[in-house]
Amino acid sequence: MKINFDKENYNIAVMHGTLGNSSDEFYINPKLLQNRGIDYLALGHIHKSSEGVIDDRAKYRYAGCL
Repeated sequence: MKINFDKENYNIAVMHGTLGNSSDEFYINPKLLQNRGIDYLALGHIHKSSEGVIDDRAKYRYAGCL
């Protein structure tokens, strides 16, 4: 699936998966999300709060358990 965000806008993506463990069945390859115009990627699946950077523009965060 190709993401086509308008780079002039603030773009939020929401996904269920993990960026850190390629053996996980819900693995999302972060290289496929680079340079797509994403500003913030909200992630589920991991129940511990953490955050990081995908590229110069995109930041991601696992919300953790509520």
